Amino acid sequence: MAKLFTNTSVPTGFYFYDILCGRNIRDLKGNLITAERGFSLSKQYSIAAAQGTGKSTAIIQMLQGQLDAGYPLEKVFIFDTDNSQDYYRLQYLLERPIEFVTEKIQLIEGNVLEDIPRTLKKASDEYKARKPKPVEITNIYTGEKQSMMPYHIVVVDTYTALKCEDYDVNASDALAVAQNQSHLQKNLKMDNIINSIENYFDGNIVVIW
Repeated sequence: MAKLFTNTSVPTGFYFYDILCGRNIRDLKGNLITAERGFSLSKQYSIAAAQGTGKSTAIIQMLQGQLDAGYPLEKVFIFDTDNSQDYYRLQYLLERPIEFVTEKIQLIEGNVLEDIPRTLKKASDEYKARKPKPVEITNIYTGEKQSMMPYHIVVVDTYTALKCEDYDVNASDALAVAQNQSHLQKNLKMDNIINSIENYFDGNIVVIW
């Protein structure tokens, strides 16, 4: 039996965005092996828009699509820094029983920066100790049978709330935060998190800011 190709990307459910973020895998002769579409594992992505325009809803729709397609999404960590989420809202958006939602999603409220590495390190150590095995999936774009490791998605919702206290501005005023700190990596703590977060779960992780 031929060895299955190892898939390292997860679809967002938005076709053109999946193409934009994806890639074609070719052999040394240039022949197409497979097409990966969507977010790549061990990568970070930023979804930027004004508050209340549906960023969180779009992300939940992405998760729903991956679950419906049978991708091995093991756990979702939502760092709810502006306290806009709750499990019943997530249940409504995912159209799943509340028991499923609370098992699949860990909702962490508050804007303490250190909660991010602390939470992820604990979960990552448990993941590695279990020594998970790849599972078989069907690539929704190619129809191919492929293997994929169980993966995790981290959502920081939203980064601006983490910085508001530093600059004494209202959490809803994203523009004021951007004007006071124009680049994410100027903050040393955040810089350290950005540089290490992709290594959790042996790289089987997608981070959405």
